[in-house]
Amino acid sequence: MFEEDSQRIAELERLMTNGEADPGTRRELAVVLYRRAVEACSVTRDGTPVMTTGRQRGLCADAGRRILELGVDNAELQQRARSLLAVVAGGDRWVWQPGRLAAALLAAAVLAGLGLVWWSTTEGSLLLAAGAATVSSALAAGVVLRFRKQLWRLEAIRVGPILRRHGL
Repeated sequence: MFEEDSQRIAELERLMTNGEADPGTRRELAVVLYRRAVEACSVTRDGTPVMTTGRQRGLCADAGRRILELGVDNAELQQRARSLLAVVAGGDRWVWQPGRLAAALLAAAVLAGLGLVWWSTTEGSLLLAAGAATVSSALAAGVVLRFRKQLWRLEAIRVGPILRRHGL
């Protein structure tokens, strides 16, 4: 179905570039864009489509934008497009997971680094101070990379065991 929809989208876009963009063609293009976006998503056991990969999110965001740009006179279709964009935007948010552990490790890395830098400068060792600052900065960066996640990735992990079908 996905490939058929992709081919139909290409045909409809050709018609639109040739100046044959009547309202029926625009509406059909919007419908096929939406259907392809939903078809690309993974599906849970209860039939709920979910975006579990970056590619799925990209297709859904593109479909949502393009449907709204087409300006079809169909409130339900426009609402579905806005819904796709809202889900993508909501998943873009970054969160600390788990938050308390991340905060404690980050604070420990920064405080240990500052303490070592302070101690090494009082001892007159700028080389040790530079090394301490570098190591503590690397530890802080490691904590950020390990514990800061986008919501969509956490949701994909959460629904992984209950997926009936993996999308693209």
